[in-house]
Amino acid sequence: MIRWLDLVIRTALKLVFIAAGLVLAVVLSAFALAVALGVVAWQLLRGRPPQFRFKMRRRPEWRSGQRPGFRPHDPGSEDVVDVEVREITDRK
Repeated sequence: MIRWLDLVIRTALKLVFIAAGLVLAVVLSAFALAVALGVVAWQLLRGRPPQFRFKMRRRPEWRSGQRPGFRPHDPGSEDVVDVEVREITDRK
C-alpha cells in the first residue's frame, strides 16, 4: 500500500515540475516576444524602420584579424636550423 502511494506521489511531483517548467518556458518566450514587438512598434511610431542588426563587441586588436599573442608572419625572418636526427627505439 505504501509503495503504491509513494509511486503516485512521485509521479504527481514529476508531472508538477514538468508542467511548471513548461509554463515558465512559455511565459519567458511570451515576454521576449512582447519586448521584441514593443521595440518594433516604438521604432515604427517614431517614424524609423525597424533595424535588425546585431553587433558583436570585439577587442580593438581583433579587428585586424590578430589575436593576443599572435605575431604576423615575416618571411624574411625565418632562420634555418639544421639538426641531427637519431632514431629512438623502445628496448623493453
